[in-house]
Amino acid sequence: MMKKKQANKVVEKKAKLRRTNKICITLNDEEKKYIEHYVKKYGISSTARFVRGVVMKTILQDLDLSSPTLFD
Repeated sequence: MMKKKQANKVVEKKAKLRRTNKICITLNDEEKKYIEHYVKKYGISSTARFVRGVVMKTILQDLDLSSPTLFD
């Protein structure tokens, strides 16, 4: 019984993490060249995962810096 509950939780978690929304960006030739060079130089296997990670990291850092603190 316990294993069945754990299995259901795993399935639910995977369903929540499934990416179904798309964002399309347009790059100029130079920007594309720089990204391709970086990906090749550092052996990054998934450009989409890399770009998503950079964007999310930047957003989270910005939100953290702009959030109110106790002494503001």
